[in-house]
Amino acid sequence: MVSVGSASKVFWGGLRVGWIRAHAQVIAHLARARQSADIATAVLDQLAVTELLARRAEVLPARRRLLRERRDLLVDGLRAALPWEVPVPAGGLFCWVDLGRPVAQAFAAAAAAEGARVAAGPLFTPDGAGAGSHVRLTFTRSPAELADAVPRLVRAWHRVSSGRPGASGRLGA
Repeated sequence: MVSVGSASKVFWGGLRVGWIRAHAQVIAHLARARQSADIATAVLDQLAVTELLARRAEVLPARRRLLRERRDLLVDGLRAALPWEVPVPAGGLFCWVDLGRPVAQAFAAAAAAEGARVAAGPLFTPDGAGAGSHVRLTFTRSPAELADAVPRLVRAWHRVSSGRPGASGRLGA
């Protein structure tokens, strides 16, 4: 059995330190393979993760509460404004939203034109197939940014569902 973890999902997205738990032979094989791929993770980042892991009982409840509040803000906003299937994720940092038809790529482009970044579902499949009706939306942004994103996504959805071509706009939000 192999399990993988990451500090970027638990503590902070910019903290790019992960770990693998597995049988010693598997770890030895992975360590040899990694040597040819990169040098090492930054020592300061590893020390920060060591400190955070030691304090996880203190740090994680507030982090979970913050993410739960932001998740609920986004899910509630999307459900109120759009005809999509928006499940409430039990964990993680993203909502996996079903648009109801295979327009994820077009919707991502229309969202970009409205200043919102959306990841189309096919980006998360091995061959780019399937998931064409799904998008991944993060809820890690501030409450103000999430509230601002919903009307942008509504405008993008209207572009796609009405068949109007996307206009250029600023990227961000």
